[in-house]
Amino acid sequence: MSDAARIVEELKRALEDRASEFELALIVASVINPDSVPRALEIQFSELVAPLVRGPAVSGSTCLEFFLALGFGQDLPAAHELAHSNLGWVMSNRVGLPIATGVLLIEAARRSGLRAHGVNFPGHFLIEVEGELIDPVKVSRLSPAQLQCDQQGAAVLAKQLRPASPREVALRMLNNIKAYHLSQRDLPAAIVVIEAQIALSGEEIGWVAAFEFELGELWRALGVYSMARAAFERCADLSDLAELRNKAQARLKQLGAKQETLH
Repeated sequence: MSDAARIVEELKRALEDRASEFELALIVASVINPDSVPRALEIQFSELVAPLVRGPAVSGSTCLEFFLALGFGQDLPAAHELAHSNLGWVMSNRVGLPIATGVLLIEAARRSGLRAHGVNFPGHFLIEVEGELIDPVKVSRLSPAQLQCDQQGAAVLAKQLRPASPREVALRMLNNIKAYHLSQRDLPAAIVVIEAQIALSGEEIGWVAAFEFELGELWRALGVYSMARAAFERCADLSDLAELRNKAQARLKQLGAKQETLH
């Protein structure tokens, strides 16, 4: 079994087992580095947070102070590197994308008996611990008033601050990895990520259809037209959105009888 196929199967099993954000993130790390061992990363994390989890009763403030004392809270470098999404690297270097550091904070808080979840805020992943909003990069509290709100006001902000499911968190992590590969024009690597996203989407047919369209576009760009056709056909069959379905059908017409590009 290829690394990509193994990761897809692991994600499917994790979804069936209702895995946590942290458990899914350990598998996502394998998308970045196929040699990554989830159990080894879990041990690394357990050792990292042991003083917090085994210590006296923990509050939200104690959890934040612990992470700051470890060296988290650094500004993220301007250039996005793949390592910033890699949990192992983030634990070792104490800096990473908001969603990577956020997953670590959520898991540490939960192991300490605190209520915590992710928040899919646009442009910057946030977390909530014991009812308080936290910026996981700065490891500091936020108030709703500090967040940029569009013209639609409080109702939109409330929707943006809803709890994110573990699956939504993992999909956003994969989006970051995919965006990096696309920025490097590494289309085969981006295809592996999309296949993982399809596996994670499960019964969410609308998500699957959208990812299938993305997959078709990348196969088309690579000149692998048989794979592109198959992806666009799946998208057209699955999508409830007329616009997306029409786009997929248009791509199929454009492909016509095009022959594979030899590599």
